[in-house]
Amino acid sequence: MLVVKIEDLKWKYLESRRQILSGINLKVEKGEFLAIMGPAGAGKTTLVLALNGTIPQRIPGEFSGRVEVLNMDTLKYDVSDIAKKIALVFEDPEIQFVMSNVEDEIVLGLEWLNISREEIEERIEWALDLVGLNKSFLVRQPNQLSGGEKQRIAIATAIARKPEILVLDEPTSDLDPKGKSEVISSIKKLRDEMDLTIIMVEHESDLVSELADRIIVLDNGRIIVEGDPSYVFRKIDYIKNHGVFSARIR
Repeated sequence: MLVVKIEDLKWKYLESRRQILSGINLKVEKGEFLAIMGPAGAGKTTLVLALNGTIPQRIPGEFSGRVEVLNMDTLKYDVSDIAKKIALVFEDPEIQFVMSNVEDEIVLGLEWLNISREEIEERIEWALDLVGLNKSFLVRQPNQLSGGEKQRIAIATAIARKPEILVLDEPTSDLDPKGKSEVISSIKKLRDEMDLTIIMVEHESDLVSELADRIIVLDNGRIIVEGDPSYVFRKIDYIKNHGVFSARIR
């Protein structure tokens, strides 16, 4: 079953001559773990912002093509409606924290689902457990958390809503080794225990190879390579010529 269908997606920001996305065609199956790779400026974050309608509904620009998520055309459904089905977690969790403590942060994302207080509490405990945290974290303020803990709270906040699609935009890039290990463990648990489609923007090839079912590589707004990890990494020489992967690739 397809959960994402993108047809000839093109996008550029207002008053910009540069085409950020240039004819993207992509299909994602239910339960798939898709990794999006590419150099800085390739269009990775722009692509994920198109998945929930933020582009073009909240960020103006020149948009053409079609983006359909869970049978919702992102031009025809409000971002708030799409957000009930797809959750985004960004590289910097700080930009997603708006409340003074962890419990209020998670509750904020649940109250607009019109569920009971009892279910809210059950979801909070369930989501924290999935990311390896306990209820003692609920009273903490964001400034009392490590980088890895902040990112895991951001993931817990997202999955507590029980979305069908989880999008992670470079979730480990700003973390120290301990925080990175914690977040990776949480992502593995989500992959293994939830009936969830995961789309992750990531630049580390070893992590992608371990987690992903399929990889797409973007460069200059186009998909230049697509396939399972073994196929993509057999194309290393070609990919490196496009400046995509770090020197960690051998």
